[in-house]
Parts: sequence; structure tokens; C-alpha cells
Amino acid sequence: MPFLLLGLLLLPGLLQAGDCLEGQRAILLVDTRFQSEAGARHAVNDPLYLGIASQSLQARGLTLIDPKVAQKGLTEAQKTLILQGDVVGALEAAQRMKATLLVNVYLTAFARPLPGLTTNLRSVSGQIAVKAIDARDGRLLGEARRSFRKVGLGIEGVLPGLLEQSLPGLWDRLFAAACPRIAPPETLERRLDEL
Repeated sequence: MPFLLLGLLLLPGLLQAGDCLEGQRAILLVDTRFQSEAGARHAVNDPLYLGIASQSLQARGLTLIDPKVAQKGLTEAQKTLILQGDVVGALEAAQRMKATLLVNVYLTAFARPLPGLTTNLRSVSGQIAVKAIDARDGRLLGEARRSFRKVGLGIEGVLPGLLEQSLPGLWDRLFAAACPRIAPPETLERRLDEL
């Protein structure tokens, strides 16, 4: 009986967390920073990791603006502003695309040889972080992150599968924090008309 009562008390919050994404339109950006023996690599919207993150977000019921449209609608400078958290200069472009949310994914990974072993396996460590930003006023709505350390065939041998496994839990934490601050669907349409 106590568990049933607790479940009933938590249910409205859980429903709100799912419902708050209905009617929202998001721009997704994925920032990758990798370091290995081959050198450093930095990219925005690498197709592999953008695809994984897009599928995972859409499975949550969030409508994503087509990445090709977002790619053309945002300059490289605006993408950098969004990813650095200084989104003021990028809000105009986001509003022009009728975006209500900016969702950023940050992937940082380092690959190092295993000490004392001659092998193709590498120690891969780093962090996966996600942020949600209000595209109307630049407010940070929520963020979540997790660190990792794995052994595998380099970054590409570890990170794609790890990202698929990690994102659902990170979205849970992100939107649990963000949903109370996201404009509800009934006010969203009115706000979009004002843009």
C-alpha cells in the first residue's frame, strides 16, 4: 500500500516530464572532441554521432528540426555560440526556424595505449554531456553528464555503442530538470505566433 501511494504521488510528475516535450521543436547540435595517438579531432555534427543522438531524442517524442535545415540556417559562428553556452547571438536564427529548444550533446574522448601491452586495444575515457536551452531567451533549462572509462578498439570502437546505451538515462535526468521550466504546449503556439 505505501508503494502504491508513492507511485500515485509521483505519477503526475512523470506524466508532466513526458508531456512537456509535445509540441516542442528542437535544434540538435553534437560537439565531438577526440584525442588519440593520431592527434586531436574536433567536429560539429559528425554524421555518425548526430544520427545516434537524433534517433534517441525522437524516440522521446521530441520533434527535431531537420539537421540539413539547421545546418543551412545556422552559421558556424552561431553553432559555436550555442555550444559554448553564449547563445544570445544565435537566438535570432533559432527563432527564424521556429525552434523552441536547443539541445546540445558534448562528446569528449581520449584513447591511450594500454601500459605494457602491444595490442590494438586502447583505454578510452571521457565524458558525455547533454544540455537543453530555451531558444526564445537563452536560459539554460537543464544539463546532465556521465564520465566513462572503457577498453576497446579505439574511440570509434567504444563510443557509438556507449552513446546509444547512455543517452536514454541522460535524457531522463536532463528533462526531469528541464520540464518544469519549459513552456507548456498551450502557451507554445501563442509564443511562436509572436516571433
